[in-house]
Amino acid sequence: MVTETRVHPSGVRIRRRSVEDGVRLYERYTRRFERCYGRTSAAMAEAVASGEADCTPEVSLWLHGYRTLQSLRGLAVRTDGATTTST
Repeated sequence: MVTETRVHPSGVRIRRRSVEDGVRLYERYTRRFERCYGRTSAAMAEAVASGEADCTPEVSLWLHGYRTLQSLRGLAVRTDGATTTST
């Protein structure tokens, strides 16, 4: 885990986390919703897109977290030097 703390000129401490830390954080976040709703994040995104499920404020937060997770995973792959693949 790479965590770096810097002091901003204003005196505010800024803590930077690694991309991998972000991935782990959003994986836990989305898993809680998946357990609660009994479906995967991908399945819920598809259900909302097709109109099968309503996009309530809670579901909107879930899907935002899911999209953030996908972005972080893509960033992690690119920073490792590997090629990205779409899923």
